[in-house]
Amino acid sequence: MWDIFNTTKCAQENWHNSKLGDTRRNKRVIELAKALLDKPSESLPCQISQWKDLKGAYRLLSSSKVNHQSLQEEHWHNTLLKARERQKTILFIQDTSELDYSKHTSSKDLGYIGNHGGKGMLFHTCLTVEYEKATSAVLGLAYQYAWTRNNKTTTKHTETRLQTSQRWNEGKFWEQTLTQIGTPQNNWVNVGNRGNDIFTFIRFCKNSSWNYVIRAKHNRKIITQNNQQEKLFVWIKSLPQKAVKTITLNQQEIELSISWEKIKISTPKNGFKKSNYEEIEVWCIRCWQENNNLEWVLLTNIPILSTDEALEKIEWYKSRWLIEEYHKCLKTGCNIEKRQLTTAHGLLSLLALLSIIATKLIELKFLVRNSPEDKARNAIPQLILRMICARFRLSEESVTLRQVWHKIANLGGFIGRKSDGDPGWQTLWKGWLRVLDMVAGAESLSIPKCG
Repeated sequence: MWDIFNTTKCAQENWHNSKLGDTRRNKRVIELAKALLDKPSESLPCQISQWKDLKGAYRLLSSSKVNHQSLQEEHWHNTLLKARERQKTILFIQDTSELDYSKHTSSKDLGYIGNHGGKGMLFHTCLTVEYEKATSAVLGLAYQYAWTRNNKTTTKHTETRLQTSQRWNEGKFWEQTLTQIGTPQNNWVNVGNRGNDIFTFIRFCKNSSWNYVIRAKHNRKIITQNNQQEKLFVWIKSLPQKAVKTITLNQQEIELSISWEKIKISTPKNGFKKSNYEEIEVWCIRCWQENNNLEWVLLTNIPILSTDEALEKIEWYKSRWLIEEYHKCLKTGCNIEKRQLTTAHGLLSLLALLSIIATKLIELKFLVRNSPEDKARNAIPQLILRMICARFRLSEESVTLRQVWHKIANLGGFIGRKSDGDPGWQTLWKGWLRVLDMVAGAESLSIPKCG
């Protein structure tokens, strides 16, 4: 549990064996990572107080011997080792996001984002989660790819052929990610949003034995169980309701209607020769709630033979929000878009470090849910527990883990009303930094004075 807060150990585990070409760079990156972990939202000058160390950090990030991949490979390896050891379902949640540096006029080599009006970079992430309905755990990143686009355009709203080709190639990152991860285990499942609804990706999963649950985007031609050709979205809405289930979504109780059926996806007309591909068999799930205008149409290659199995796939897709929370950790908790480095290379190197640190921040969200009623004295270091209990007038003998986490979050701005639920990573981390200051003060007072 407390490994999350041990910044020295965390930095050693993720960067000690990184292939940076020189052991001095490894030492430097560990020192830098620890500084980033201690104050993830601050600027580099605030995180590194000594000028010589700050200059060393800038040299490291701008070095041609250091890049995004070399700074993350060890972490990817460690994450996959954890995934292979676990027996529960492991979700590999993929998504693409962008970083906006349009206001950073001095930053060089950035590419266009959005509708060509801004500049920045893009990154595609695969977040690895050990799934359990009540207490899922983030294992880390299985892979991440970051890049900048070509900037040359004919007009503001017109792409060159090269740029159009670039955007089409970006759709291949879903496959590239799973290829990089390697041969899947039976309990591994890819989870993706509507951007993941690509026919070549679905065919790739079939050929490489990857399980998947993705949200449908395209109103594809399908072949039903009765060998009738239909359009996916029209047909799925005609299916009768098979089950009703109340789920919690965004801290609200929602009653979902659910239907499912096995279908075959037809090969798209454009860009494919039908003689080369046969139809792909998938299971389609529709869950909807008319009053809240909520509807998900999900595709999976895992057979659904009961209501429980259909609900399981819905719960897996619900876990996809974790990668949105991860992006929030990276952009808000680590302030990656406010970093003032002058080159895209330096920003990509810093992104590599902060992307891993963001996984540590999001792990905090699950701490409150793990054994909440256990006695805190059996899990929390004595001095830390003593400081928290003294601050909030709690009994060290009877206080529970849940109470301690809530009090730590109180220090970070968590109010703790009945309707608030459990605290999030932001208030927990802010509160933890205040606890560290309290402990440091107590330790300094206990040091014997000279003379």
